[in-house]
Amino acid sequence: SQHPYLMVQPCFAPLHGIAAFIDLDRTLIDNSPMLIESLPPTAIHTADIQYTVYIRGEAVERSETVVLRPGVAALLRRLVVSGLLLILVTKSKRSRVRAVLRALVDPHGHLFGPLAPHDYDPLSPRVMCSEDIAISARSHTSNNIRKSISRVVTYFHTTYDRFTNTIGVTQPLERPLLRRCYILDYTPADWVVEDLPHLLHIWPFTLGGGWSGDVVVEAGEWDS
Repeated sequence: SQHPYLMVQPCFAPLHGIAAFIDLDRTLIDNSPMLIESLPPTAIHTADIQYTVYIRGEAVERSETVVLRPGVAALLRRLVVSGLLLILVTKSKRSRVRAVLRALVDPHGHLFGPLAPHDYDPLSPRVMCSEDIAISARSHTSNNIRKSISRVVTYFHTTYDRFTNTIGVTQPLERPLLRRCYILDYTPADWVVEDLPHLLHIWPFTLGGGWSGDVVVEAGEWDS
């Protein structure tokens, strides 16, 4: 069932010009079956997802069970209510990210916005996937390409106007001015060195971490 903390009103522009760049795997979700067994039943929010990836030009169907990290739903809701613009930055493929967002993390588009209808286009100005990171670096793959604030901001600005027209928004949306940003990612090494002062360190959400991997960052630390 839909987690109550994820049922919030859409927030298309930040009130304070502050953005949160958020990683997906090991930060918001995990996909370990053993992890599901280790969590109390009241804390389990899971989804079975299916998606298609292309390996050497051939379509491969994949399926997995993903688990929403305890505390994430409340944290994301508080950030949105506080007026922060959430931007997902992940090296996962668009097809998988779409499946995770629709099934578990943001099924109504209230957190990261509505998604484009096809995976061959960017999913959203607020969802930067593996393909988008590769394109930003003029590469065929996102492997060995570090995330950076400048790449994310450029991606957001270049896709914003085109995307609002593509999804059929009836009222024009003013492009938010990003004055400040924070990074929520369990892997500092995924980001360029100059961006590390903006990164809030958290423990990875994995089987080994168990409950000690819960998100402990309070919304007040983001908008102060």
